[in-house]
Amino acid sequence: MPDVNITHKGAVVLGPSVTCDGFHIDRPVRVQTHWHSDHLTDFGASKRRELVMSRGTVDLLTVRHPDLAIRANVHVQDHGQLLEIHGAEITLESSSHCLGAVQVAVVLADGKRVGYSGDFSYPIDSVIQVDELVVDATYGDPATDRAYSQLEAEEALLEHVRRALREGPVHILAHGGVTERALAVLHGAEVTHDVPVLAGRPMCDAVDIHRRANYPLPPVYEAESERGLRSLSEGRYVRCWGHGQSMSNDALPGTVFRLTKFAADEVIKQESDRLFRIGLSNHADFDGTMEYVERTGARFVLTDGSRSSPQKARALAAAISRELEIDARPAVPRRTLHYGR
Repeated sequence: MPDVNITHKGAVVLGPSVTCDGFHIDRPVRVQTHWHSDHLTDFGASKRRELVMSRGTVDLLTVRHPDLAIRANVHVQDHGQLLEIHGAEITLESSSHCLGAVQVAVVLADGKRVGYSGDFSYPIDSVIQVDELVVDATYGDPATDRAYSQLEAEEALLEHVRRALREGPVHILAHGGVTERALAVLHGAEVTHDVPVLAGRPMCDAVDIHRRANYPLPPVYEAESERGLRSLSEGRYVRCWGHGQSMSNDALPGTVFRLTKFAADEVIKQESDRLFRIGLSNHADFDGTMEYVERTGARFVLTDGSRSSPQKARALAAAISRELEIDARPAVPRRTLHYGR
């Protein structure tokens, strides 16, 4: 029986002591791979467990959970650092997904190495080495493999934002992590040197944390602040919106760029007169996922579609079994710990 599994709520189980990104009543340790909301299920219920995460993740989560700054049960790990806890040896490595995001490797009492990719970009400098692996299946379907590079996506964003700013303001709709990546592209090309960037308070807080971590980002002003309101009235600005924020395209002046991982066929698509979709993503595509799995050395792989789709998990497991000749199975949603063909 494998020592990796996934619960019906998406908690990744690594051996008898550890879960990742979810709560399990019988596991005393929770590793939080990153701060995105789809990985925070039952986070409050885990606060009395031992919590393990990177400094970046702690800082970003503390905005919403101030008690993390004073809790003695929060263990902050640097990349490559070993933590021995509850019979497990835990190591975190960067997953290049967003600030603080990590892969997780756990050595069990019998010496077996198990691990979880978390959400990850590719290539990665340091890939965890494990016997059994849970891997994210966001791009698990070969048919969703991107037909363009992420450099091309960044270049498309830069070119079209520059062009749009000649006509009026720009609005960027993206998830956390991708927003900061987009701002780094614009800032590096000096687009934001004379154009103010506006956002809501949560995004301003997140960008401030990234800037303190030496990310090359521009200052971001709260849209309702005096500086923000002045910029809105002047009509020349870049405004960032998070997914889930109330944003009416009909009421917005200027051009909207929706940055999405769900874009495989073309790097940019014009969806209306002033709405563009760009495939900028911090997720590995199918080819990158397959190479990542091979580099881990895993002999058993469980594909995680709990945050994308069961169909992608099944497609990825089939491809890993067929092309890499590794025993791979998709997670099957049930009310208990589960794996299956």
